[in-house]
Amino acid sequence: MTASAAALAVSAGGAVAAGGAVSAGGAVSAGGAVSAIVLRKPLPSLVRIDERLTVQGRVRTAPRAARVALELARTSEWHVVASTSLRDSARFTLRWRVGKGTAPGLLKLRIAVIRQTEPLFSTAPVQLFVGPAIVYCKAPVPPAVNIPVGDGWIVGGVYGLGGAFPGIDQCWSTPYTVTATNASGVIVTRETVAALHSYTLVVPAGSYSLASGACRGSATVTAGREIKADTDCDYP
Repeated sequence: MTASAAALAVSAGGAVAAGGAVSAGGAVSAGGAVSAIVLRKPLPSLVRIDERLTVQGRVRTAPRAARVALELARTSEWHVVASTSLRDSARFTLRWRVGKGTAPGLLKLRIAVIRQTEPLFSTAPVQLFVGPAIVYCKAPVPPAVNIPVGDGWIVGGVYGLGGAFPGIDQCWSTPYTVTATNASGVIVTRETVAALHSYTLVVPAGSYSLASGACRGSATVTAGREIKADTDCDYP
């Protein structure tokens, strides 16, 4: 097992199965069959308010009349925030949108197999931090002129990313200027944009480097098409 595979196993509280799936949490029935929850990906350590968390996996040797649930706890009491019935394939998808009223802070997260309200077995709990919501730039304005033949357009925004945990992911809060430079090093166009707004750059088809101060991005433009490309400032 590689170091990365070992880290994967630890983060999910289980073992790494063939194909990279994460086996986490299980029980042995009276007949000797082993039940286990197998996740497609490890459970996350960070979600943001208004973000949707999706967990997929399957339950090996699923008990009859059981459901699989996504459970959260701030203290010792677990609460179901999403659940679904286990069908013949025993595969499941659980989705939970972090409500705008959710208080930021540390939670515990696990996937459990339950019958009615009784937990049968679960994955090992992981710590989940609920961080501030992503602040998106306002929707871009469509090109105000007829697009010349052979041109396309780039839409996006300048975003600040990272910083001290849990970090930020937010549109630039002051006016900014963004440039598009072609593969020859020529600045083809520039646009000055209001705070918290998106840009729309009309350029000939080709590859471009985007820049706004120390923020960087890139885009490959096809004639007659829109391409979405943000320009990011990464904070350590």
